[in-house]
Amino acid sequence: MAETLGAAASIVGIASLAGQICSGVQQLYAFVDSIKHAPSDIQNIKNDIFLIERVVRRMAEDCSDLPEHLDIDILKSSFELCLSRVNRLLTIIQSLDTSSQKNRTIKLVKATVKKTRVAE
Repeated sequence: MAETLGAAASIVGIASLAGQICSGVQQLYAFVDSIKHAPSDIQNIKNDIFLIERVVRRMAEDCSDLPEHLDIDILKSSFELCLSRVNRLLTIIQSLDTSSQKNRTIKLVKATVKKTRVAE
């Protein structure tokens, strides 16, 4: 009974990790997709991100039918590693987005100052 509950808890934990990974991957995909006229390298990254999401979703779906001989800890460790990489990429993207917003604000201020000087 305790083994069954432990296995069920592990599967729930793995499904939760998979959900977090997929959520992060969707954010990464949206960011890369928003880059207009991106070079082919960026487009390749976008395709890789999409593929990762599909693989993780499929793995999470298959978790409910795990064979008894499968080591759930290995699967969980793999998902945790994947999640840490996705989170690291999200942190980088968020810092880029913040700096680009600051740059836009600075450019708007400079443009306003130039217009004021021209008007004077």
